[in-house]
Amino acid sequence: MAVIGTLGVLRNAARANLLDLPEALSKLEQTSFYVAPELIQSLLDEDALWKKEQ
Repeated sequence: MAVIGTLGVLRNAARANLLDLPEALSKLEQTSFYVAPELIQSLLDEDALWKKEQ
């Protein structure tokens, strides 16, 4: 059984066109959820590349 976390769920939802990843990550950063800024940037870069390839 594969296990993914919150960020993986958000990434998968964005790829399924269920949400806008930059917007979701921005909202998540306004909560007490902590994630390293480098990881957020990595996800945003990956999302931009994925959108460009579509």
